[in-house]
Amino acid sequence: MNKRELWLSLANYHFDHLVPTNLWGEIKAKFSGENPFTSAFADKLCRKFGWKKHFALKAIFEYKKFVFLGITSPLRVTPSKVIDMVWHEHLLFSTGYRRFCTEIIQHNFDHHPELIEMDSQTEAFQLQYASTMELYQMEF
Repeated sequence: MNKRELWLSLANYHFDHLVPTNLWGEIKAKFSGENPFTSAFADKLCRKFGWKKHFALKAIFEYKKFVFLGITSPLRVTPSKVIDMVWHEHLLFSTGYRRFCTEIIQHNFDHHPELIEMDSQTEAFQLQYASTMELYQMEF
């Protein structure tokens, strides 16, 4: 998959993998509109973190950009705190996340968080984050 195809796949992904098909009707009834599954995921973020709906939707969109960078970059990327929170919530839907990796991004996108605070590890993540921001500026 080339970069354009990857981005289109991510941009058009609406988190439907998170919802068992037997609940699709209920989700569509509760979250009417163009992207009810993304709205349901945003609603979960709002309830858990106290975010406003607009902020949650923006965080989800930025998360998609982060995933794009993580797959297209030869370097390991590090998310912002907000993007990490979205990623963690996505990972909690383990079956849906695996399907997302297999079907949407066609890549294993594993999370490698800091295990314990160590100056060397913290510094490495800070450098990775700075590199991630540079990549973000170049791509978006």
